[in-house]
Amino acid sequence: MDSLSEYLESSLRLTVNRHKSAVDRPWKRGYLGYSLTRHKQSKLTLAKSSLKRMMQRVREILKRGRGVTSNG
Repeated sequence: MDSLSEYLESSLRLTVNRHKSAVDRPWKRGYLGYSLTRHKQSKLTLAKSSLKRMMQRVREILKRGRGVTSNG
């Protein structure tokens, strides 16, 4: 990680955010809300954190509509 960061900062003059950056297996890391699966044929899936956030949002939306009836 240190050698990569040094190369990016010195040669390419890019800023590396050390809090967000890491070196790890692709299936253990998420990127822009997605992650890769660990199989022979890799697949792109939603990251666990994105899925958790989405499900929480759905629960909030459904909770608002409880008890409301529509007389059509």
